[in-house]
Amino acid sequence: MADTLCAMSQPPKSLGRNYSFHFLWTSTFASGLADRLAMLSVQVMLCYGVALEVVPDRLPNASIVAGINFFFFLPYVLWGPFAGWLADVLPRKWLMFVSDEVRGLIILFAYTLIPENDVDGAVPELYEHWVTVAGFDLTHTWKVWGLMFCIGLFAATFSPARNSIIPNVVGYHVLQRANAVIVGMGVIGNLLGFLVGGPLSENFLRACILTSALAYLVPGFMWPFLKTPVMRHAPPGGKKLLSPVTPFVEVFQGARYVLRHRPLLVLTGVGVIFFSGAQIVLSAGSAIVVDLYGGMAKEFAYIGGAFGLGMLMGAVSLGFINSRLGGELLIVVGMIGSAIFLSLLVSVPVMALGIALAICCGYFGGLIMITIKTMLQQLAADGFRGRVMAFHDLAADTGTVIVAFIIWRLPDADKQVLYAAHGFSLLLVGAAVFGIHRYVLRGPLATKFLNLLWRINRLYCQAFHRVKFVGAHRVPRDGGVLIVSNHNAGIDPLLIQAALPRRVRWLMARDMMVRAMRFMWRALDIIPVHRDGNDRAATRTSIEALRDGEAVGIFPEGRIVRDPGDPPEFQPGLALIAHKADAPIVPVYVSGTPQGYGPWGALLRLSHATVTFGQPVSIGELEAEAGVGDENRHEALTEAIRRRVFALAEGDHTE
Repeated sequence: MADTLCAMSQPPKSLGRNYSFHFLWTSTFASGLADRLAMLSVQVMLCYGVALEVVPDRLPNASIVAGINFFFFLPYVLWGPFAGWLADVLPRKWLMFVSDEVRGLIILFAYTLIPENDVDGAVPELYEHWVTVAGFDLTHTWKVWGLMFCIGLFAATFSPARNSIIPNVVGYHVLQRANAVIVGMGVIGNLLGFLVGGPLSENFLRACILTSALAYLVPGFMWPFLKTPVMRHAPPGGKKLLSPVTPFVEVFQGARYVLRHRPLLVLTGVGVIFFSGAQIVLSAGSAIVVDLYGGMAKEFAYIGGAFGLGMLMGAVSLGFINSRLGGELLIVVGMIGSAIFLSLLVSVPVMALGIALAICCGYFGGLIMITIKTMLQQLAADGFRGRVMAFHDLAADTGTVIVAFIIWRLPDADKQVLYAAHGFSLLLVGAAVFGIHRYVLRGPLATKFLNLLWRINRLYCQAFHRVKFVGAHRVPRDGGVLIVSNHNAGIDPLLIQAALPRRVRWLMARDMMVRAMRFMWRALDIIPVHRDGNDRAATRTSIEALRDGEAVGIFPEGRIVRDPGDPPEFQPGLALIAHKADAPIVPVYVSGTPQGYGPWGALLRLSHATVTFGQPVSIGELEAEAGVGDENRHEALTEAIRRRVFALAEGDHTE
């Protein structure tokens, strides 16, 4: 994992007490607001000026929206890889500071494109100026496009620096939650920009431009105070002589790093599909307003705001889960959900229902976007992380730029983009099917169904029980092993299995094996046992499984014990299984699970569980420790195992 590539100068604080993290999300909120206000200002300038021939009744059609995005994202393609290299060799916080301040100054240039006699910055005066003075002069048109290009240039510099510094600020244990908050606040900034920027840009254009500039300039002064407790290593290879070819060599090294690491390459490909399609979705939003609803600019803001609200809800969900596991499953679910709701969105001609569908579409899109970002940050070495994030931006935004250019220059774009949205939905479904086959159904277990259950279980345990694993690496990856654990709640076997990349065959009380789930017990190859522990068939099956190299799990207390201060004796069959199989024994202690809700009630109760694995121990070691004789062999072995399990409750799990 990438954790090993960073050194800790001091443990990172929790998110609530980490003021550097608060700098990140507040500035991201401001950037989201500034970006949206800038785009809406440019949109108004084009709709009421140069684009009058295209949009005679002043609607933000798909061509204009796509054109704005084309010029904004083009620098990500042309400059992004070099910006990623800078993020790997220069202080990232200073790159962000410069990028924010320069963007704010560039926005102020828009003042020069507004006529002098436009005192209030209102659109009618601007419209008259463009018609009578500019006369649709292309010089003014390309000043507007150039404005978006320059903003995008420094946004492309800012993006890899911010995305690569997040793990340095918060660490890895809360990385998904941090990304969810940061992305969520950026979405809130965009939402506020949609709600405020629509009427503000149409009636007080100067005020809209000034607000956008200040949203870049003021928060940018926070970056010099950013602290990074998780220190990054120096770039690989040490100091290098800077020459004219150095940037190109370093960019090439970053590209080779991504190509040689298949997970990074796959995630980059997923990003291409998602962000290219996002451009279709954004352009389709304006087409939906025009063709399906017969609406005006404010309705476009409602649809865009609904997408943003859905993304915010997705960010909240992932922040709640805070999972470092199950990313591939989340991406597949996001693809399927986005495909379904997008197809419905571009088909249903009802405004209220369309807003609800846009929220659902944005929700699943948010799952995809945040999960991709988190997985890239986790997998990339810190010395290459800036270039990894930049190459992801490059690949994704190349698709975005191509799609935006096609839509921008497409005749009758409003109608054509609706068909493109349906095509994108089919592409998402196809990518999801491939992802299920290649990454969800494959894994460390023997069958596709078991791998699917294993991934779902890991995600569930992280989402509902915030499970923390201690010493899971101590469990042998192959060969027979007997896992012995205390039993606090019905979810204990799920928590232990979530930590292990191999199937555990559990001994389970016969009266708990409900018939409705018979197919599940068969798939998991459960070993049924009587509660009194005197079950020769279960004992014989367990011994045979261990001798065949399988992992067998047992809760020798024989029942759920909710009072850890008074644990019962272990069942005597445990020692017989351990002695006859002669397999290593791994003691396990589970704590923090929901209490008092019955064996099944704990499934839907939130908790903060911890599963601690002890060192594997052989029967010979236990016999030597307990001074086993022929007369008390089983009792002494059972008590020795019991002491090992409950020693973990006191923190005795040393290497």
